[in-house]
Amino acid sequence: MTDEELYKFIGLRVKTEREDLEMSQATLAGHLGLTRTSVSNIENGQQKVQLHTLFQIAKVFGIPVLDLLPTSSHQAAVKEKHLKRLSPGEREWVKGFLATVSVEAKSREQVKRKLVLEDDPEQLLQKAGILAPPVPVDKIAQWCGIKIQYAPYEGEMAGLVFQDSNKAIIGVNSLHSKMRQRFAIAHELGHLALHGAKELHLDRNFSAFRGHGISSKIDPIESEANKFAARLLMPAYILSNDLKGKQIDFSSGEFIGTLANRYKVGVELMAHRLTTLDAASG
Repeated sequence: MTDEELYKFIGLRVKTEREDLEMSQATLAGHLGLTRTSVSNIENGQQKVQLHTLFQIAKVFGIPVLDLLPTSSHQAAVKEKHLKRLSPGEREWVKGFLATVSVEAKSREQVKRKLVLEDDPEQLLQKAGILAPPVPVDKIAQWCGIKIQYAPYEGEMAGLVFQDSNKAIIGVNSLHSKMRQRFAIAHELGHLALHGAKELHLDRNFSAFRGHGISSKIDPIESEANKFAARLLMPAYILSNDLKGKQIDFSSGEFIGTLANRYKVGVELMAHRLTTLDAASG
């Protein structure tokens, strides 16, 4: 990247963040002790922004200063570290998502952050004002400033999460069913909320709720992400309203199927969630 490209990149990042905050150039200039023209020139890449000014801008926006800088070198390191262990098909699928991180950083289609991702999914939903199913899991992610990207892959690869500085992207296999896509998003949110999901994390499948004996063999980190996803998609405070005055009938496929359809989750996942709630209440 040449010096000219660097300052144009920084300028575009400054402009994008400023517009996301609905802040005028004059207002930003006032915070920085600069003229509006200087801010305009910085955003156009025509004025080299000084280091202390860059830190001031980041402070005004409430973001890490690294968010205003290119991340390609870090992505290259991540690719070298993780992609060499994948099959050729998986490698191309993941590389497609990583490429969108650079594109997203240069675009103005970022969603303004409304929520902070928390390790308690039900508290997060309550802050978002979610009172009835199905939980809009994709919107929850977007409200937390996380980009959702879909791409087809004819294989087991279900989802991924990539985090660079303060930005994160969740990748989802678009060939999977809508219910599985919803769980993939919720599961990757669990990794971000509970584990930080440093760099790149890949998930080929989610087997914790399939069959007997499998969940005992699953990686504890994956198990925690699965539990987060279940609570996010089927929060206790909403489920309790649907179950009020009713006795959970685990022998009734129709009863569980109706609930699963209402929450847009799989029947087996709903049955597992009802089991945990029944055990907690008992």
